[in-house]
Amino acid sequence: MNKFFLSILLLVTAFLYAQEVPGVRANVELVNGAKQNAMFLGVHQDTVSLGGIIQGKFTVVKILKNRFKSIVDEQGNDLLNTVQNSEPAPAQNDSVAVQSVQEDTSSTQTPQTTNSESYQFLSSIEGKHVFVALERRSIDSVLADQLNHLTIRLLQEKGTPVIIAKRTDFGYCREQGCIRDSLFHYGAASVFQGSIAAAKAQDSLTIQVSHTIFNREANPTDSASTPADTVHTAKMTLSTFTAINDAIEKNRLSQFLANLQGIQVKNNSEKSKNYIHVESNPDGATLEVAGQDAICKTPCTFATLDTGKVLIYAHWSVDRHIWAAKSNVRIIPGDTSKVSLKLSKAKPELLFTSVPEGVEIYAGSTPITKTSRVVGKTPSKFTLYEPGISTVQFRKEGFRDTTISFYAAPMELTSVEVQMTPINDPAELINQQEWIKEKKKTFVGKTLMGSAIAPVLTGALFAYLAYQDYDDAGYVKDELNRSATTNGENFQKLVKKNHNLVDDGDKKMVIGGSLLGVGAAMFAIGFALSF
Repeated sequence: MNKFFLSILLLVTAFLYAQEVPGVRANVELVNGAKQNAMFLGVHQDTVSLGGIIQGKFTVVKILKNRFKSIVDEQGNDLLNTVQNSEPAPAQNDSVAVQSVQEDTSSTQTPQTTNSESYQFLSSIEGKHVFVALERRSIDSVLADQLNHLTIRLLQEKGTPVIIAKRTDFGYCREQGCIRDSLFHYGAASVFQGSIAAAKAQDSLTIQVSHTIFNREANPTDSASTPADTVHTAKMTLSTFTAINDAIEKNRLSQFLANLQGIQVKNNSEKSKNYIHVESNPDGATLEVAGQDAICKTPCTFATLDTGKVLIYAHWSVDRHIWAAKSNVRIIPGDTSKVSLKLSKAKPELLFTSVPEGVEIYAGSTPITKTSRVVGKTPSKFTLYEPGISTVQFRKEGFRDTTISFYAAPMELTSVEVQMTPINDPAELINQQEWIKEKKKTFVGKTLMGSAIAPVLTGALFAYLAYQDYDDAGYVKDELNRSATTNGENFQKLVKKNHNLVDDGDKKMVIGGSLLGVGAAMFAIGFALSF
């Protein structure tokens, strides 16, 4: 408002020197309390004309009547309310144009460029809806332009043929009340106007818009019975870092504009969102809200509908070791809470208990089959390497299978207890018994296949030793063939040694072959039972 009236005051500073021009010397007081002397030229409809000499020219300024608190002459007479239609009507309905004439002539000069453009715009808005570019306060201009354009496009898609107006289209009139009155004066159907402002932490921004639908059935003689203009307001908070995505997410901006058009939208997702910005040392930690899946990698900002405190975890894994940190973040309504976390080495664990005990534990949500691997039986404790949401299945003979999803915290012991439900349906119990038999067969088969390794390896070892004996017997035989005599004591010893080596090799070969056969049979039987 101050900018608006400052322009007026600058125009009338020279009015005291207008000794020889027409008009009545008057004391002018504006609604904001500013006072100034000027030449009063008259009132036409809702427009007051003031004049004076500026830079050698007699200049006429036309201002809406409701911008004045009072205009009185030097004798104290009220000129604002007693003088009506004292000025001839201009060729066009002009309440903001400035007209200049030479001091020594009454001929009209060309209006000033800025005010001429303003008049051309205002003269074209009768019966139309006008969207005035949102006032920007401590917000990046590119981001503000993107939000302006997105808002206008969605309004047009919703069937409201809005005209886009820059704040400069209203000349010296920059204050929202002045713009609204000017649009009403020129016949606009409604006006959208508001602001985009930074929040306290500068990490979030607030869009606040009002939609004024003008009442054209005003009764000037009875203002008390005249219906007021209809005003709809809406407010939305977005993250500075992800403003456009936040606006589009879940039709938030679309519902925001529906509220401006007087359409009540019932949607829980339109609750006021708050934001948390998290940084960690080191960066790149996985960020989670307790009980939820991973959200992002630090540093990052995320939205939450919570209004109290939020427990967050950040963890970072390398070489099967976990570094983690946690914090209870107090939410700042409509703003961004900042958190900085320093990670330290952690040893999280999982403890599974059940009623009754001895329940088989299967990791993951994949349906259990006879080949599924049991990771343990309750009660069992495990070292945790992958924090977050996990799913575990439990199975025990005579009880229904139970699947549980839980949040495994990255810093402390997470206890999971399961209450097994007995099976009362005979058919279901029979099916489970058949499954257990198949499971046992598979277990026996895999056991046989695993056990077959021992006799195979032992048999191979005996076969190897037998070949060693056969090789030694061959060396002895070669010596016997080279001997010159066949009746000596040494010759007879070599003959005996050759026979012993061959006998030992035969025995070892029989044992080795038998073991290889047993191992092959065990493997074949185990394979058949398993598959």
